[in-house]
Amino acid sequence: MSFDKNNPDRHSIDKSGIDESDIEQFSIDNYIDFSPLTTTPDTLLKNAIALLAKKRSPQDVACLLIVTNNKLVGILTSSDFVRLVASATDFATTTVEMVMNQPVKTILRSQCHDFNNGV
Repeated sequence: MSFDKNNPDRHSIDKSGIDESDIEQFSIDNYIDFSPLTTTPDTLLKNAIALLAKKRSPQDVACLLIVTNNKLVGILTSSDFVRLVASATDFATTTVEMVMNQPVKTILRSQCHDFNNGV
């Protein structure tokens, strides 16, 4: 990896000696979950944690995206659930909306730098 002296935030990769399969592992598509777990703000925490417990595989990111009208309005992670348990939150009466992290900052996929094309 080298640094652009004119733009210190911009890096480039020397691809010489690197196998194409090694470069492909850095594609942003390898890190995007195209089928994330989602729920609505009115979901009770007891139901939200049940959804999270049913995640598809150990490699899946342990979080729930909170969506209203196809718009991302919040997020809850497994760490949030640990914090809620520690604070004795009532999972039977508390809704996701009451404790979700918001606002959620997002970027477009096209804004992600892909190592296949240089950083």
